[in-house]
Amino acid sequence: MPGTQEVTGTATPPAADRRLAGGFALLGLAAFAAAAWLDPYDAAGRPLSHGTHRQLGLPPCMLNLVTGLPCPACGMTTSIALLAHGDPAAAWRVNWAGTLVGLLGAATTLWLAARAAGLPAGKWTAETTVCRLVIVAAILATVRYATLVAAWFRIA
Repeated sequence: MPGTQEVTGTATPPAADRRLAGGFALLGLAAFAAAAWLDPYDAAGRPLSHGTHRQLGLPPCMLNLVTGLPCPACGMTTSIALLAHGDPAAAWRVNWAGTLVGLLGAATTLWLAARAAGLPAGKWTAETTVCRLVIVAAILATVRYATLVAAWFRIA
């Protein structure tokens, strides 16, 4: 896998890895700034259950439109926006996987910023770290979807 070369734990990361970490950290900060800009509440101040991504000009979830059932990502943007608004309990109720992805994303963004600033290298490059975050996010979304599907079969 690219980016898995071992680097010493005491040296400053290579310049290319520091630039990559800085770029990914800026991307993470932009994502959380967008989440903070979104309004994850309805007119009465209650947390939305999904659909917050529509405020970004994105289309509605086609699976949800066609079947009425949520897709694996339904509620993820809303849960991360709720986290950014300091409402972790509501975020968890909306989409526990999105809440975990948001928390992992925040921790990863901080680590990448520190890496870009010269944090000693360790064994993971910036690329490896981001790849692993994406894999964990995909696994969490899949597990959440499996629990939703199981619930649908119990109801039917």
